[in-house]
Amino acid sequence: MTLQYFRKSLIAFSAVAFLSAGMVWACGWWEPDVSESSAFAPESFAGAQYTPFFYEPDYPFYGDESYSTNSSGRFDENVVQDWLTYLKRPESDSSVAYFLLKASAELIDSVYRLPASQLPASLQGMYLVQHRSNKKISSFFRFLTFAKANEPYAKGPDDYWGYDPVPARQLEASDIARIDSMTAEMKRSKDAFLLQRYYFQIVRAYYFAQDYDACLRFYEEHKSLLDESLFASRITAYSAGALYKQKKFGMANYRYSRIFAQHPEQRLVAEYSFHPQEEADWKESLALCRTGEERIGMWLLMGIYNDEQRAIAEIYRIDPASDKLDLLLSRLVNITEASSATDGADRQQRNEGKDGTFIAVNADRLAAAISLLQHITEAHNTHQPFAWHMALGYLYFLKGDARGATTQFDAAAKYTPAQSLGKDQLHMLRIMNLALTSVEMNKEQEQALLPELEWMQQRSADTARTRLRLSGAYSWIKGLLSERYRRKGNLLFAELYDQDLNFYNDAQRAQQMKNFIRSAQLSPYERYMRSIYPYSASDVAAVQAIVAAFSDRLPEAVNLMSEVPEAEQVTLPGNPFNNRIQDCHDCDHAAPQKVKYTRLDFLKKMQEMRANVDAGKDVYNNALLLGNAFYNMSVYGNARSFYQSAITGEINFAEDFASDFFRGLILSQERAAHYLQLALKAAANDEQRAKITYLLLKCKRNDYYTHGSETGAEEIPPIPYASLYAFSNTRYYQEVLSECGYFATFVKRKK
Repeated sequence: MTLQYFRKSLIAFSAVAFLSAGMVWACGWWEPDVSESSAFAPESFAGAQYTPFFYEPDYPFYGDESYSTNSSGRFDENVVQDWLTYLKRPESDSSVAYFLLKASAELIDSVYRLPASQLPASLQGMYLVQHRSNKKISSFFRFLTFAKANEPYAKGPDDYWGYDPVPARQLEASDIARIDSMTAEMKRSKDAFLLQRYYFQIVRAYYFAQDYDACLRFYEEHKSLLDESLFASRITAYSAGALYKQKKFGMANYRYSRIFAQHPEQRLVAEYSFHPQEEADWKESLALCRTGEERIGMWLLMGIYNDEQRAIAEIYRIDPASDKLDLLLSRLVNITEASSATDGADRQQRNEGKDGTFIAVNADRLAAAISLLQHITEAHNTHQPFAWHMALGYLYFLKGDARGATTQFDAAAKYTPAQSLGKDQLHMLRIMNLALTSVEMNKEQEQALLPELEWMQQRSADTARTRLRLSGAYSWIKGLLSERYRRKGNLLFAELYDQDLNFYNDAQRAQQMKNFIRSAQLSPYERYMRSIYPYSASDVAAVQAIVAAFSDRLPEAVNLMSEVPEAEQVTLPGNPFNNRIQDCHDCDHAAPQKVKYTRLDFLKKMQEMRANVDAGKDVYNNALLLGNAFYNMSVYGNARSFYQSAITGEINFAEDFASDFFRGLILSQERAAHYLQLALKAAANDEQRAKITYLLLKCKRNDYYTHGSETGAEEIPPIPYASLYAFSNTRYYQEVLSECGYFATFVKRKK
């Protein structure tokens, strides 16, 4: 039977090559952030030594840049320290590291063979160069002549991000001669340290030449040289790699498990290389285990790799108190909360209806996890009962069983958590459970929630507690309470908890919010809600002013915008009263402006022009400028920044608005067309009529685009361009013909 794997398919190369070369594909710039989708932090109870193996859905490992160390530097420090000790040199002697890590093969050969006088002056004063007659130092340089020649095998291609396979380098006559020479050196040497290093180089050379038979044969012939050191584990890693290449998965995975268990420095590469294929080879790996602890190590890797539930059950059967269970428990819970069902009927919501939108978990997986944890927690014999009761309580919470969750959380509270974060984790889960049961949101429930919500707020601001996954949990609580207030018809409280731009469609609601923010007569619970609301009264006033302005309620817009300090400080990027034949926002923004308008100045000038139009004063010019102003306020104009605010966001394009109402405001050409029509009626000559007629055509074109046109950029919008023919005798007509490609094409087609 083939094993079924849940892992991400991130493995582009053989896991064996990964272990041997040590390349880790985690990104160095990445810091894990699963707090938006998880409320259960493994750091709250699991040992830090297993941090890279906490559940992470999108990357090979969980952690920061310390887990991204690549092959070229993974073991450098260990290698240098081993040689310093062997050569009896102080750590201050940087030449050891230089020769090991930086010097070229050619330079090493020169140092080994040439007299000091023929070497570069920078080398002549080095202790190692001056004492090459010392047996160990001479052996060091002799060994390096072989090791440097082997480096091209291990380093791999420079561009390892490429997609094309890199052909394996085949053994050439010179390579075979070098391996033979190293083998001869091994036979002559009696030095255990050097013997192990030559052993490593030969096994590695055979591996990268893809002579896996020779690699394994040599490994087996010299196994007596192996000890418990990290360096020896690297030799075993190559043997495991060769076994994997020969499809001897049982023994390969067994060796990986021993490396994982014995050498923390190798855990990332060992786990990444661990790949059971079939149930048969998995059973073979288990059969190779000589002790219960070795079987636990095998099951731990299987739990990380594939089946954490089965691994927990098996390890628990061997040793209920094993600390390895903590890691797998964290993965079980995190994978369960992240699971999604494939069928709507198979979804288990956190609670009824829309309130359960934070997580929808796979019901079968959730049920199996609960069953397993029930069995274990009832025995009270795990390494850390606190974690198991807390985890089971959280699973009950995911099921929507608040009573079951409370029982388990109470049981967890009887134990002292091993990690300081554990107490906060339990507290946070209790708060989520309390929110789940606060269905009515009456005064009593509000008062019960208040201190807990304030605790969440304080912890969210505490950067020292970032490993507690507060963000998603706090957002879920606020979204849940918002929905419950919305169902009760209390839209103000709903908005305070979870913001929705549509709330500000209604001027009365917006004013109610502004009054609430400014009120000095709030209860403690209301003060808390005000403290989490992200906007100020002036932010609300700004969006009120925007709505009023687009609705042509200019006196109201001026009064509201006067409440916004920024409205008198930031100028619009272009002249909002200009309008070109061909829209060019960048041109408008770059053009010199005799008068620069802030948003408030802009509205005041519009109000003045509106008053003149209403009074019949210079109607043509005032109506034309008002039409241009409303045009430029829209998404098609040069003053889009007018409708940008803290609440509406820094949005330029209509499709980015989540609100149909606001999308309609910034797309509408109605007010622009209204004032242009007034200007057309007041026009005194054909030049003026030609200009207004064309500007109205631009409004019609925009309306055509707004209402779902699929016309490509090369097609002419079906608008009445022929209306311009009446003004063909004007200079403006000729300018339009010259600058507007659509109109020029239209005229050409009509001839």
